[in-house]
Amino acid sequence: IFDDLDTILLMIPLKIFRVGFKWELAVVVVLMFGLLLLAWVKLHALAWPHGWRWTLFYAALVTVPSKLLHHFTHESPDVDDIHIEVL
Repeated sequence: IFDDLDTILLMIPLKIFRVGFKWELAVVVVLMFGLLLLAWVKLHALAWPHGWRWTLFYAALVTVPSKLLHHFTHESPDVDDIHIEVL
């Protein structure tokens, strides 16, 4: 988990340094830190099922909005791509 966390926290500033600051990257930073905070606060707060079918369902709940966000921002000529990595 911590290698994924440091990858996320280090790659976003490197991307900002490489391509310059854009508001789309600020959206990614806010979403990442918001999801990280939500995971930290709600850790073990909900007793959700954890079978393989439920794990597949949770993966779809995370992946589909991420892919949709990338798709709609990729198609827009006014906005750079907003791409959120799902690790």
